[in-house]
Amino acid sequence: MNGSIFEQIAQNAQDMKLELTPEGAAALAMQKAWSDEQVEAVRDTLLYVKEQKRLKTVATLLRLSRLPLKDPKTFENFDFGQLKSEQMDALKELSQLAPLYAHRNLAFIGPQGVGKTHLAMAFGRACCEAGYKAYFLKATQLHEKFRDALKLGKEASTITGLVKPSCLIIDEVGRCVFDKMETRMF
Repeated sequence: MNGSIFEQIAQNAQDMKLELTPEGAAALAMQKAWSDEQVEAVRDTLLYVKEQKRLKTVATLLRLSRLPLKDPKTFENFDFGQLKSEQMDALKELSQLAPLYAHRNLAFIGPQGVGKTHLAMAFGRACCEAGYKAYFLKATQLHEKFRDALKLGKEASTITGLVKPSCLIIDEVGRCVFDKMETRMF
């Protein structure tokens, strides 16, 4: 972290939605006659609390995402060696989340067993770890949601719920047939 220790304290506080300027932190330290070690302890404490808050947020995002928490799929545990693709570099760079930031759709297309689901789950997990909402469901589950929404007249709220996450992962799209109304909702 760059900047003076008071800038670091202020930045950590601001990251947690606390109003504190570097000047305010310095004035407090002078008023309380804190030693350098005490000022460093304040900085370290704020950094610790900020990290704990981030970890709690990520845990909540992962839990709500419906991604598997046990034996998680990550980019680190994906075997890129099994793929023979001219787009290998692009697949390896997915962890940077460029499609998310560029508001672009991703589609993993290929034969069964090459790791499409693993990559999609890894992308969703990386989104959660970056503080973004992700939601995972199979196309059959989406089909059921759409069918229930049509029966209950809740198409708008169903669609609204599905567009809230920054990353919506729909797995096994090719294994499900949608009727005309469900296709329109999709």
